[in-house]
Amino acid sequence: MTMRRGPAPKPGDQPPNPHRRQFLVGSAMVAGTLAMGSVIGAGAVAGGPARSAVAAGPQPYPVGTAFPVGWYAIRPEFFDAERDNGATIAHIYAPVDVPTAVDYLAEVDDADLTALCRLPLASTTEPKQMPPLATAVAAITDRASAPVAWWDLPEEMRYWYANEMAVVTDYVALTRQHDPQQRPNHMYLPNHYRASAFAEYVPHLDILPVSAYRSYAAMEPAWIRWRMQQMHQAVDSVSATLGPDHLAGEKTITAALELFASAGKPVMTAADARHDFWAALTGGAKGIMIYSWAHRTDDPLLAAALDSYHDCIDTLLNTPGLASALLFGEVVSVATGLVSGPAQAAPFQPYGVDAPITLPSYDVRVVEHQGHQYALVTNSATSPVTVEVSGLEPVTGDGGVVTVTVPALDVAIVSR
Repeated sequence: MTMRRGPAPKPGDQPPNPHRRQFLVGSAMVAGTLAMGSVIGAGAVAGGPARSAVAAGPQPYPVGTAFPVGWYAIRPEFFDAERDNGATIAHIYAPVDVPTAVDYLAEVDDADLTALCRLPLASTTEPKQMPPLATAVAAITDRASAPVAWWDLPEEMRYWYANEMAVVTDYVALTRQHDPQQRPNHMYLPNHYRASAFAEYVPHLDILPVSAYRSYAAMEPAWIRWRMQQMHQAVDSVSATLGPDHLAGEKTITAALELFASAGKPVMTAADARHDFWAALTGGAKGIMIYSWAHRTDDPLLAAALDSYHDCIDTLLNTPGLASALLFGEVVSVATGLVSGPAQAAPFQPYGVDAPITLPSYDVRVVEHQGHQYALVTNSATSPVTVEVSGLEPVTGDGGVVTVTVPALDVAIVSR
């Protein structure tokens, strides 16, 4: 993408966005056998176990059952290694002409991956609008036999410009008409949008990505939770429903996380990557895309963040039952209480918000699936917290109460 040009931004429009440049997660959890009623993760383990290769699996959610984990801007020579590290989705920015795109998709297929498959604009300059109908239809039909996970509409189409929203609505209609598999539609949305802006797109998109580039935005850790809450509020505001049946109008919330460096901005650390990954999942994300593979070498410090993402993906996919539970499980209402540690996370003031926002230091998500319960307890404070979770299914006389201590910017995962 190119930097913004043309008309002055509407109030609430985005600040400069890292996606306009051309061109994976969580803690290395405590090793051990998954046991009923056990805390299977709390804190990073230096020199932890080697990551397990992840075999090629089914189509990513919501069409299939694989947990969506993907890289923006990844080239084919890295496909095999990242598939073995748990990736299921590949993406590339340029070029988008049909012959080259089809070649890229063939290599995606050869690597047993799927694609976040870009669809073109008539031009990247203003005004942004649909290509001729025949070109738009060909962009779909020429890719229809490819392993498309989600159709990727041109990024950041602005809802207050009719020509840009026409790109969204026209492509949504055309993919339903010309893709025999009617796969889901996705469009990257800016890093600062709040619930009211997200709500403009919820009726049209199947995949609702929450961009959460925290270091780039210079926000405190709890901002990730707030970002996820904004999309949930948007879904509720238009009476939409979350779920896997996109053809019946159900929606999937995902997160776009950060792996790049920008001049004058903080460089994310391993702890940042670990926190943001699990905070997004605790906030209800059912897929993770990371921006970007191409920028992973922007700064030497990002190597540790990349390793942290890989460790998080490994924990997510190789903790028995966890990924499926986060996709298909029922959310369980529980009671929580702070036993020790800071009550509040550091305050933050998002772009366009008039006053700082303060959230509790921790967040909890409990899901139940196929007779098992999984609890994520994510700490957004820079000191450890001890949290009591009650209302779980009782195990061995514990009354359904679990107490966990979570290190700073980390997660505890409880399975029972």
